[in-house]
Amino acid sequence: AMPREIATEVQLMIQTLGIHSRLTESGLMVEGREFKELVDLGANPKTGLITKALTPVKVTEVVDNGRTDDTYCFTEEKRHMGMFNGLLTGQCLEILLPASPMQFFNDPSGEIFLCTLANINMGTVKIEDLQRVCYNTVRYLDDLLDYQDYPTESARFWATKRRALGIGINNYAYWLARQSLKYGEKEALEKTHEYMEAMQYWLIDASAEIAKEKGRCELFDDTKYSQGILPCDAGAYKEDVDTLGDFELKMDWEALREKVKEHGMRNSTLSAIPPSETSSQVIKHGATNSVEQARALITRRSNKDISGKTMVPELTRLKNKYDLLWDHASPEGYLFTIAVIQKWVDQSISANFSYNPRLWENGDIPMSQMVRDLLMAYKYGLKTGYYHNTNKESGISEDEAQENPDDAMGCEGGGCDV
Repeated sequence: AMPREIATEVQLMIQTLGIHSRLTESGLMVEGREFKELVDLGANPKTGLITKALTPVKVTEVVDNGRTDDTYCFTEEKRHMGMFNGLLTGQCLEILLPASPMQFFNDPSGEIFLCTLANINMGTVKIEDLQRVCYNTVRYLDDLLDYQDYPTESARFWATKRRALGIGINNYAYWLARQSLKYGEKEALEKTHEYMEAMQYWLIDASAEIAKEKGRCELFDDTKYSQGILPCDAGAYKEDVDTLGDFELKMDWEALREKVKEHGMRNSTLSAIPPSETSSQVIKHGATNSVEQARALITRRSNKDISGKTMVPELTRLKNKYDLLWDHASPEGYLFTIAVIQKWVDQSISANFSYNPRLWENGDIPMSQMVRDLLMAYKYGLKTGYYHNTNKESGISEDEAQENPDDAMGCEGGGCDV
């Protein structure tokens, strides 16, 4: 029998050939009438290997045969993923960009939007460092748009004409813990507002600086920025969010408005907040995911790339400062936080709605509560929602050592245990 991971890869491959199969504990099962087709492809019934199909194929010519197919958007309930023509797709909800259909394979008038992303680590980047960090990040990503290859002209058209970027943040939960702040607290929201205002300001300033040197993006006139509308302007965001704190603008937005009016911007968008689930695990000294609350001080993560324990940054010193996700029955404080961040993000945020059934009577989360949270999120300006989570889901769980993280660390620095 093949190892399960190999069998899974083989299954995906033969599905692209139109051969139906199902993966069981005993192996990869193929319908009898289609087994001969597999043998013709070189499958060995004893080993399960498909030698001919695994041989690399060189594409020598692509011909437009005039065929046009409908494309469907769907939501698969378990993992929010699907398989289309052998390509695994996933739905992220921080990217809000225009697209238009291709009439043929290399149609230069079609638009396939692409995600060009980066995160600013709030755990290491202070507010006074943002001007430098934002400029370098915009410059690097903008250069990348010109250096990289594109599979179709529709993708190239979109990337090089709109030049949209999505720069976000991570390690936000650690940033709060260092200041002894909790999600949704008035002081936390006011400090978040100050940081995000400065970040978006310097992102726009960087794009205008690069436009002065290289020219504005060709489709700049499609943006609200070209109309002189900035994130701080009335009507540019849901003004209900301003009732959540005493928010005072700290940046010179009028000077920036004149700069954008004179030079335009190199990029049509600049910010988005991705989940950063995997990338947060490889940052030196650790990082918490994106803007998410830590699920636990020590967690065991398991996915196709990484499996093992991870700890929140500075666990020993800050273990009593973290505002943990499952300590809350509903996500109200988190949603207030997302609303304040969204005010300054020109695309969107993959924001989650999380509930702990243990904190509800009989373990039942009322539908009225979830509807209330959705309406509240809309009221304060959230553009998109991602998952509805409970602490019974996913490949991430509290570690057995969670009750006593000091014992779990094994040595003073924690490196031995991990």
